[in-house]
Amino acid sequence: MTAGHVRVLVTSIGGHFCYEVVDALRRAPDFSAFVVGVDADPHARAWHVDAFAHVPHPDASEDAYLTRLLEICDQLRVEVVIPLSEAESRAVAGARRRFEERGIVASVSAAEVVFRMTDKGTMFEHLEANEVDVGPWRLVGSIREAGKALEALGYPARPVVLKQRRGSGSRGIIIVDAAVEEFTPLLPDRFCGRGAWTAVRDELHRRGCLLDAYLAMPYYGSHVFDVDCLAREGSPMLVVPRLRQYINPLSPVNEGCCVTRNDAIERYASTLTQAFSVDGVCDFDVALSDDGRPRLLDASCRLSGSVGAAVAAGVNVPAELVRLLTKRPLLESQPPAAPIQVRPVPRFVRVR
Repeated sequence: MTAGHVRVLVTSIGGHFCYEVVDALRRAPDFSAFVVGVDADPHARAWHVDAFAHVPHPDASEDAYLTRLLEICDQLRVEVVIPLSEAESRAVAGARRRFEERGIVASVSAAEVVFRMTDKGTMFEHLEANEVDVGPWRLVGSIREAGKALEALGYPARPVVLKQRRGSGSRGIIIVDAAVEEFTPLLPDRFCGRGAWTAVRDELHRRGCLLDAYLAMPYYGSHVFDVDCLAREGSPMLVVPRLRQYINPLSPVNEGCCVTRNDAIERYASTLTQAFSVDGVCDFDVALSDDGRPRLLDASCRLSGSVGAAVAAGVNVPAELVRLLTKRPLLESQPPAAPIQVRPVPRFVRVR
């Protein structure tokens, strides 16, 4: 690794807003980045990287995925690997030693940390064991258990969320709300919706969905933050809260946000990074309850897909991540003192 140059591999390069991640790395004033992009789609739009390679999907074969990824790293002399999907984060975390033996550093934490953060039941159990307040919740293993969990969590007086323990991208999330009589789909391309329990139960039976690996928790409304975090061995180095400003509360793609300081959210996210012993990057979804207490909704051991929103507000999280991983001095970035509104827009990319 040369003093002013670093070779970075970014996975899922064809995903939403990946251009912003690559652009952020190239904006760094203290190093230049050669960016390798990989994707399970051989036709992914990867015109914005220096080199592109196709990889198998890790869910199809984790061994084949890792073999190909390490082959690419060897061929292109990669020094830093940044996975951008849950499946790839788990695969890379489980093979950290194989990367380290090649002198490659990955942005994910140890395998046990990634496992805890990507299974919501294990995640809440671990946090409660470490005396972190996560609010009320219930494990659900069947439709019958879901009905009991709803009652325990205050339904029908208050809405309750049912979500998969290991789901992502709003897949399988259901807001059980007595005020909505009919089941109403919220996304066109995946099972996700809102309705009263009787309507939801009918829809579950119609789809053959058993709720056999689910979790129930209160629905905290739309006051939700995406929180970008960097940490070294559990010690928080950077925390950037971004208040969602969505039309659809379950949109899997960021519809806009306000990047701003929030002491309660920042303290809570710092507590989470310590409790999980995060070493690298993580992304938390945190809501504020009616009484103003932070409540964890979800966590992942990777850069948020919408981290470019923080960059647009002046906090270059991807570049700071590379500095953290390569032991360069951080630039002591901080969230803006005054709120900054950010919105996603399409853009053209010069390729020659």
